[in-house]
Amino acid sequence: MPKEVIVPELQERGKSSDFTDLYLKSVQTYKRLFKNWQAGSKVEVAMIRLIMIPLMDKALEEPENILMLHHYCNKEEYVYHHAISIGLIGGYIAFKMKCNRADVYQAAIGGCLADCGMAKLPPILLNKRESLNADDYKEIHAHPIFSYKMIKDSSIIKDSVKVAVLEHHGRLDGTGYPKRLKTKPMNLLIFKNHCCCRCISRHDDFRKGIWKETVTV
Repeated sequence: MPKEVIVPELQERGKSSDFTDLYLKSVQTYKRLFKNWQAGSKVEVAMIRLIMIPLMDKALEEPENILMLHHYCNKEEYVYHHAISIGLIGGYIAFKMKCNRADVYQAAIGGCLADCGMAKLPPILLNKRESLNADDYKEIHAHPIFSYKMIKDSSIIKDSVKVAVLEHHGRLDGTGYPKRLKTKPMNLLIFKNHCCCRCISRHDDFRKGIWKETVTV
């Protein structure tokens, strides 16, 4: 969807006073952006910022809604719900860690974009529900690198958040992916914790196939 169509949509979406309505509209906006990335468009981080900041503010006003995120999800749109939910959970963890509001927003934006590299994977792989083979895993393990490359030139995101996006499947002992590096604790903490929260809350149906690999920590 062209930018000139999405921007008015974002402005209208921002007028919503209901968290659920705002969340669902945010998911649909992210979905349209994701499809643009699949078609080769660049990631406009400013657009993600417009999505996440009002939604994060609303979530902090009514934090009980964060515990309900998994109820809104469905199989067909899991990719898009996952991105928005990870952003919200990451921002909330940053808030509870007493980070300032700017860093809360950074965590929310970074969390939302952590899996943007999934847009570079074959669509058939994103929709695959049966067990993955070795070649599938190899492709999936590349998505943090794609995500990093898609956002690395943005002046909106801090360098530390970009590193966290690259390393969000890393582990302290170096057994994660894509580079099997020993990740610094502070780069890993928020993103790894919010992935854990999302993993715990997701529907049982998503414990199969691709999402078992990409969400498990």
